[in-house]
Amino acid sequence: MGYVTTLINNVDIGYLPLDGIEQFLPIPQPPASEIMPVFSPDGKYFAYQSNDLGQWEIYVTSFPEGAGRWPVSDGGGIHPRWRGNEIFFVSGNALMVSSVEETNASLRIGKPEQLFSGDDLGVALDPVKISGNFAGGLYDVSPMANGLSSSERCVRRYAR
Repeated sequence: MGYVTTLINNVDIGYLPLDGIEQFLPIPQPPASEIMPVFSPDGKYFAYQSNDLGQWEIYVTSFPEGAGRWPVSDGGGIHPRWRGNEIFFVSGNALMVSSVEETNASLRIGKPEQLFSGDDLGVALDPVKISGNFAGGLYDVSPMANGLSSSERCVRRYAR
């Protein structure tokens, strides 16, 4: 098993195996910035944000090979979080969610759905609006869905 990290200088994603070899192993991706990686619950994939198309978007790739690349967001996306078969992310000032289904060594990503807008709640979900950078996580998702509808899902916002 390994963990995923972001290199400050290259802004690329890789991992360090926990088998005693202390060597950073990069995950093959396009020549762009890739940041904010998060593992799928089963550890077979990870979601991350990349700006290779000119704006930040959310993608999924396999771990550790980096084989396959599935877009999650369309129209911008930052700060992915993975829960079960769902990937949450911020787009503009809205919290979004997309379903993820594994099908024969591939993935099917559902169309992004808005859960709520920060404007409606009087909060800023976009970290750039708050601090001018992507540092830190501004929200997390509850590990339990309990069959709630999208608008009733429990989302905990970290105070900054």
